[in-house]
Amino acid sequence: SLLTAVQLDGKKTGDGWNYYLLGWAYQESGETEKAQEALEQAVISSRQVLALTRPAWNNDCLVRLQTGYDQKVRQLLADRDYRAAIEFLEVALDFVPGYAYGYVVLGYSYLMTGNNSDQAIEALEAAHHLEAEPADGGWSYYLLGWAYQENQRYGSAVEAFGKALQRGEGLGTAAETNDWVPACRTRLTESYEQLFGGFLSRGGNYSYYLTIAEQSIELVPEFATGLAMKGYCLIELSPHRSTEALEYLQQAQVIKEDPTGDGWIYYALGRVYQQKGDKQTALTYLDQALRRGEEAKLSHGNYWYRRCNSMFEELSKQRRVMFGFVTNRDSQTEDPYLMVKIGSEKGRPFDSFTGLKWRLGASPEAWWAEVGGELAWEGELLPPTKSIGWYATLGGGIFGAYYLPDPSSYLDYGFYFSFGSGLRVYLGETNRYCLTIGSEYRSYPQDVRAIELGVSLGLPSRQE
Repeated sequence: SLLTAVQLDGKKTGDGWNYYLLGWAYQESGETEKAQEALEQAVISSRQVLALTRPAWNNDCLVRLQTGYDQKVRQLLADRDYRAAIEFLEVALDFVPGYAYGYVVLGYSYLMTGNNSDQAIEALEAAHHLEAEPADGGWSYYLLGWAYQENQRYGSAVEAFGKALQRGEGLGTAAETNDWVPACRTRLTESYEQLFGGFLSRGGNYSYYLTIAEQSIELVPEFATGLAMKGYCLIELSPHRSTEALEYLQQAQVIKEDPTGDGWIYYALGRVYQQKGDKQTALTYLDQALRRGEEAKLSHGNYWYRRCNSMFEELSKQRRVMFGFVTNRDSQTEDPYLMVKIGSEKGRPFDSFTGLKWRLGASPEAWWAEVGGELAWEGELLPPTKSIGWYATLGGGIFGAYYLPDPSSYLDYGFYFSFGSGLRVYLGETNRYCLTIGSEYRSYPQDVRAIELGVSLGLPSRQE
């Protein structure tokens, strides 16, 4: 009885046993505050007297003390008095270091008060070190994932959130076992977004992120970014699975057209169509990705954006064969004469190109033949239309001229240098056809000069 326990308290043994009995008695009579004080004093006394070996009653004392703590903690949670819970548990856990649920609530209280997430992680990891399931229904895993998320440890966060969902979905009606599940699912997708975002901006191991993507859509089947990420990793790891990769990307777009909001999915689609050999469709998607990325103000150092730009530049290079006529006038002849121009070029519209050309011509005074190369720069005159542009060229080559004056003929040959400018009109899908109107100035040895005016038509030969 309580009276007997109090009487025993007057005959102290010195190891805390009397306090243990007193606390037990108070607990049986419902006096929880007094019970807590007595049981805590029992723990203090036993530690002071028996530092190496705990008395036989010690375990029961800790169990009874923890029972009282549970009541106090649940009341503090019901009152949402998280700061008081922190103050209480920081002391209580010193008395009962094996109190796993206390560590869970301490971590939760740290999170709810906006304290350092490191403290929350420390408390929650301690709880899971003590018990595999320190709280019913996966709630403790949810809190651990939340703490990791706040600490930007997204890999650990998704692992913890995943365990929480596996345990928590579809459980009973207790608040701890189901009302946090929607928030857990939201935080899980947010953490996956951050994890995938880091991969897309910096690069990484495609096999690892394929596994992560598969886990994400297993936990959240309607997770658009996870579906798109799986398709993207498949095309990078196994190009022969391009059809399967395309299906995942299209499923993602049904849920959300641009899951990441910066155009990355269009780059992934461009990669798929590139592997399929459909370069025109690939270019369309890559161009859309670059435009969205520019709108999102992505850095040019961003991994996927940089690769997208490089791929677009490579795929958009075009090869053409050129046919044209020019009217040529040089300082060695009296009258202008007609020349046929044939050539080829490689480059990107409104950017630059390199070319090789042959010119053949004849006049009453001479026969001409030239072969040379050129480097050209282009720009748009009407930017929104992407159809008319200017160009400037710098080139050179070798020539041969056979002059036919009376009374004797002679052959002249050597090197020439040239520069020119003019207009270009692009036609057709992706500007594959080109009409060029321009002039060129050429300088030959012995102070011979020539100028030409001409027009040529460029026809596509093959895409690189």
